[in-house]
Amino acid sequence: MSELTALIKLGKDLGLEGADLQKFVKEERERAKEDLELERQEKEKERERQELKEERDRQDRLEREKKDEERRLKREAEEEERQAQLQLAKLNRSRS
Repeated sequence: MSELTALIKLGKDLGLEGADLQKFVKEERERAKEDLELERQEKEKERERQELKEERDRQDRLEREKKDEERRLKREAEEEERQAQLQLAKLNRSRS
């Protein structure tokens, strides 16, 4: 109720009385409600933006990990192929 009391005092300080004071208080309370709703909406939008950013970051990380794994597997396959060729070359030399 201190908000209401403060609005009444402010209205009286502005020289308002009766219906004008009631109208002033009502409008100020509605304005305060609207401000709170706008603030809530902004927080919700910010939360959604943050969630979207986190999801994009997660997708980017997964994509990087997938590419890293593909490169690792390719290197391993190349190394295995190189080792097989070395073994074959040794076998061919020992037969000669």
